[in-house]
Amino acid sequence: MLEHVDSIAKTLYGDGATFIRIAATGLWAHAELAARARAAGDADAVRRATEAGDELLRRARRAVDFTYEGEPRRWLGHEGRAWLARAEAERRRVDGVHDPGLWRESAELFTYGDPGGGFVYEVARSRWRLAEALVDNGDREAAAEEWRRAVETAERLDARPLLAALRGLGARARLDPGRRASAPSGPFGSLTAREREVLKLVAEGRNNREIAAALFISPKTASVHVSNILAKLNVTSRTQAAALAHREGL
Repeated sequence: MLEHVDSIAKTLYGDGATFIRIAATGLWAHAELAARARAAGDADAVRRATEAGDELLRRARRAVDFTYEGEPRRWLGHEGRAWLARAEAERRRVDGVHDPGLWRESAELFTYGDPGGGFVYEVARSRWRLAEALVDNGDREAAAEEWRRAVETAERLDARPLLAALRGLGARARLDPGRRASAPSGPFGSLTAREREVLKLVAEGRNNREIAAALFISPKTASVHVSNILAKLNVTSRTQAAALAHREGL
């Protein structure tokens, strides 16, 4: 992967700010590879993706200080800053972390200072990832708002692959931008929406790796969710949590 990035960068862009976009795209690819490798339990592939991601981000950051004819760069425009923000967010995804703050920054920077303008496709794409991160962190209301705005833009642009990804997220997370979801009651009232999804999979007998693959999160994040569920339900094992879920008809 890095060899191809190097070839493209040297041929078209050198090491200037425009390389940051290439690096961000490469980081996206390595984040996808890392997610699949985690789901498959391939530690070596995760390590390779991590090392490649580190190198791409290092070079993207270096591009900010790129010198031309001996003179250092003294500023970085809106587009360069936006792509660097996306590169930072994608690098966190390589680790299986969906960071709402980084994706919010990416979405805002891609407006280029005009809330209704800028690179509108990348704004929508960043909002898709932001919605995903917010769902993962249990903020469904904010996630639904970002998801709705991204869907509106994708439909207007007829960006079908992005729209398909958004609809997939909407279906998995049951996002309904039309009305506010009612708060769950009963023994599961303290669980977030994501924790309820994880509990359902625990009740099906899934392990952390299988839960991670089903919900497109890292096994570590799945483990944290399971631990939080056990604490909130005041049980000591996955078996007890599963039994409670079956008893309550979750």
